[in-house]
Amino acid sequence: MSRLDSGVVTLSLDRVDLSELSRQISDRFMDLSDRSGIRLTLELETCCTIRADRRYMEQVLVNLLSNAFRYARETVTISVSKREDQVELRVADDGPGIPPEELARIWERYYKGAKSTDIGTGLGLAIVKSILESHGFSYGAQNLDTGGASLFFAARIAR
Repeated sequence: MSRLDSGVVTLSLDRVDLSELSRQISDRFMDLSDRSGIRLTLELETCCTIRADRRYMEQVLVNLLSNAFRYARETVTISVSKREDQVELRVADDGPGIPPEELARIWERYYKGAKSTDIGTGLGLAIVKSILESHGFSYGAQNLDTGGASLFFAARIAR
């Protein structure tokens, strides 16, 4: 993370299909899904290719999924969709959601939330933020009307 923050990391940009990457990373979470009883669903459009460093995009997905499984009650969903010249990737859970006053703070280093009982370090989403910013991608978090939260990022479609 300190290398990302300092700007000394050289990104190896290539074409990355976010739908295909989501399938591959979700396979890594199937054991956790089976053990926890939390269903992992995919809602993936095709032709969702961006220019990015694949290894860092893998880390983003792993961190977002790890976070979602931590808070989910029954379901975690990865969705990849196109909107005009952008691709959006969302990881949503059906957990308790994020207190509105904490939505902007979840990306901060070591931040774990006022009511968190999590034993993690509070670095996962800060790492995601650093990776996405180093790529110039937008990102955010929102609570869902149905309960739970959605963390997302958007990037330009690679031509």
